[in-house]
Amino acid sequence: MKIDTMTEAYERALTYLGMVDRNDPFTELIAKAIVNVTATGERDPGTIEKRALNALGIRKIATA
Repeated sequence: MKIDTMTEAYERALTYLGMVDRNDPFTELIAKAIVNVTATGERDPGTIEKRALNALGIRKIATA
């Protein structure tokens, strides 16, 4: 379940950023940030995505 959660957060982050090229070096930074957030015990993919992007200095715009 942990891998599924991290995968969902990763895909959400890439979609949010409009990244299509999975070989872009930035995708590795996103993946590492997601692993770091998950290591804190967080299990919600949306929260993991938001915290990972914030850790990289990317603010996720709230949508209503």
